Amino acid sequence: MTTRTRARAGIAAASLLVLGLSAGAGPVLHLTAKEIDAVRDRIARLPWARKAYAQQKDAADAWLAAPVPIPAGETGWYHDYFCPDHAVMLRYDAARPDEHVCPADGKVWRDARFDAYWRSQTHARIFRSLYALALVHRISGERRHAEAAARILRDYAAFFPSTTPHGRWAGKGRIMAQSLDEAVAILQPLKAYELLAESDALTPKDRDAIENAWFKPTAELLERQTSTIHNIHCWHNAAIGMIGFLLGDRARIEFAIENPRSGFLAQVEKGVSEEGFWFEGSTGYHFYTLSALVELVIAAERNGVPLVARAPKLKRMFEAPIALADPFLVVHATNDGGAARLTSQAAHYEHAAVWYPEERAFREVLARAYGKERTTLAALLHGIEELPPQVEGVRAESALLPATGFGILRGELAGGPAFVLMDFGPHGGGHGHPDKLNVIVAGLGRTLAPDLGTSGYGIPLNGAWYRQSVSHNVVVVDGKSQKPAAGTQVSFNGEGAIRWVTARCDTAYPGVAWTRTAALLDFGILLVDRLASDRERRYEWVYHNHGAFALEAPPAGSLAPESLPAGNGYEHLANARSAPAGPCVRGAWRVDGAGTVALAAAAAPGTTVVVADGPGNPATERLPALLLRRTAAAADFVVCLELVRAGGAASVREVRATAAGEVLDVQVETAAGARRVAVDAAGVRELR
Repeated sequence: MTTRTRARAGIAAASLLVLGLSAGAGPVLHLTAKEIDAVRDRIARLPWARKAYAQQKDAADAWLAAPVPIPAGETGWYHDYFCPDHAVMLRYDAARPDEHVCPADGKVWRDARFDAYWRSQTHARIFRSLYALALVHRISGERRHAEAAARILRDYAAFFPSTTPHGRWAGKGRIMAQSLDEAVAILQPLKAYELLAESDALTPKDRDAIENAWFKPTAELLERQTSTIHNIHCWHNAAIGMIGFLLGDRARIEFAIENPRSGFLAQVEKGVSEEGFWFEGSTGYHFYTLSALVELVIAAERNGVPLVARAPKLKRMFEAPIALADPFLVVHATNDGGAARLTSQAAHYEHAAVWYPEERAFREVLARAYGKERTTLAALLHGIEELPPQVEGVRAESALLPATGFGILRGELAGGPAFVLMDFGPHGGGHGHPDKLNVIVAGLGRTLAPDLGTSGYGIPLNGAWYRQSVSHNVVVVDGKSQKPAAGTQVSFNGEGAIRWVTARCDTAYPGVAWTRTAALLDFGILLVDRLASDRERRYEWVYHNHGAFALEAPPAGSLAPESLPAGNGYEHLANARSAPAGPCVRGAWRVDGAGTVALAAAAAPGTTVVVADGPGNPATERLPALLLRRTAAAADFVVCLELVRAGGAASVREVRATAAGEVLDVQVETAAGARRVAVDAAGVRELR
């Protein structure tokens, strides 16, 4: 009797009321027999489903034509596999385990760390092929695919006992270099094993070895390292829970779902803000965490454990990215990671559209994501059949997410749709950045002023640039990066002729009170910063924008070479030049094929203008930077950004500002005449 059979008997005899686990036909991780029949029917009827299946068939047949041996040796970390010069991921070549090419310049890198990650990639490649083989067999019944899949499972069951825990960061793995990667990697073999359940390609002896020499020790390895609210522990739970369902292990199922410190329900309740964003404050880690949660939900629901109904914040995790997306459906980078197009997350929304059929927005995301081609595996296996017609946008309103700490302004300017995001939220733990009150700007059909996010964590540039304040659109004090901090929302208005968000942070730089307002008005985007300290400070207003930058006032000819301080990221700003500012600083970024971002900034006496360029992401791109520097106990910065379509002309000619206590009187000269607005803690209002 195998472990699975014995465990099933025990489960059948036990009370399963706590979890709601039903003792029916055997455990299923992602596809019931009825669902397999439905997939076959889709493939027969729907051209898009046939294409999606063909991708899996091609992958399976490619393995049959050229199987890959299990790589020998310890594995490595994804974040190490980046070019140290260009911060881009190296090119994996399955045939070259010790040659790793930079796609930016073609340089071949040789390093033991790169070789180790090559082995990680190869294991992952084998597991993808394993799943494709098992799925094709389950759908088509072709035995050769089942035999190939069974051979891989047998080989890894024999290989796993020879591995030892290793890795240098965030938990130990055995096949993979850390517990996170071990958890992610095991999911494909688990699902492949399920798909072979009705095949005789695996003998009882094979099954006993796979379950007891590989799957069960993997669960034990991960369970020992699972204890807190974190994206890594969500992946641990997915693997532990799925192994529990597969082997009929109630204790492991309870650990993965019910554990009050780190189980699925605790992760969703404690790790997700009221608006549905993952606590680490990162777009990349939000979707990464959601992927893990989705895997466990799929398995649990198919085994009688209703997680969708028990975790209301799960639905909000699908809603939050829609609230954060700009008019061009980009969910911008915040903290570690990178930006993501909402349309690239179709696999997530395939599940959301099924679990929450009342929410049309989820189906609209899918309609925008696919256009005419819908070939994802999630669509084939789990998606709804009919999508609504494409719509131009998914969300058009401004939005305030106070618990998450984001204020989003959306509006229509002369240059078209405009978007501003201000980040005033919690630091974000280990994935947080020193960028409180950072702003991101999109318009003219694209991202203009980005948050760069991060590159691979294993390269020096990650800490020396991407995780420094000066690489963000913030105010830097005394040339130092911020301390970990959280801001507070002061006021917000998301509709009407003037839309604004105001936030404050007094802890990023102890002893400095800083209030920032971002506003959308018909003539442009207004950014207002008010800073005060009990002693003299050096304040630098920093802004990075795509495009070629030219300074109009002061004239470019007045700029002299500037020596920037070393440390805190400044050493990565190149070609720095500076000049004393006049009453108004003017310049423009010309964005190829899009238009111009024109800047006009009020400049109090003693202001210095610095222009430079720094690494973008990837670092092969150079991003122009403008710094406005002022040394004083208190300083105000008032900047207008005007979005001008290609072929158009800027309207704003000058910006001035006068402080009267808590109120800042901002005067803007435009081609259509003078405008005045008052800015204070209550917000922004026009003065007549």
